[in-house]
Amino acid sequence: MEDIVHDSFNKCFEAHLPVPWNWNAYLLPAYLLGVFVRYFILFPIRLTILVWSIIAFLVISAINRKTEKDERKAIEKDRKLMWYLANAWIMALGGVIQYSGVAPTIGANQVYVSNHTSIIDYVVLLGAQTFAVVGQHHPQPLAFFQDVVLKCLSCIWFDRKELKDRGLVRNRIQEHVNRADVAPLLIFPEGTVGERYVDKARV
Repeated sequence: MEDIVHDSFNKCFEAHLPVPWNWNAYLLPAYLLGVFVRYFILFPIRLTILVWSIIAFLVISAINRKTEKDERKAIEKDRKLMWYLANAWIMALGGVIQYSGVAPTIGANQVYVSNHTSIIDYVVLLGAQTFAVVGQHHPQPLAFFQDVVLKCLSCIWFDRKELKDRGLVRNRIQEHVNRADVAPLLIFPEGTVGERYVDKARV
């Protein structure tokens, strides 16, 4: 047993603390300057862009809903606002988006599939195309974004704790895909699509 514990191969799985690279006389000043720029200059600018982009979206969207009599046109304008909001967030996060391959054509009866690791991945995709998404309905404060900010996209939310939601979601996905007046549907399965692509799938 002791031989197994001290096996050299098992050491490959041991956690090792990173060796600090910045605690020396010639790198520490540059490191401290970087901390100051990131947290005292860039962070306030980025936070301001994030906050004001949300406020501008909510105000303009509310005006749009009050003044636009045609519901379909109001939703289309809100989707355009969502595209601007997503790109403002990408700018605030310092994102540089590189598109690879041929962009899929947008049409009826399509479902798009993509990998994701966080909500930021969805924001990045919204910056290219306003997709509706299928996902877990979260408590506040995320519920505000799901129910108010993303309302114009006709996203499909569900509760994993509710067993009946699975059948309801399946039906709502089918209804969504068959409609031509809603945003294209984006689904995030785990580990099924290459990292550099948004693929088109048949339903």
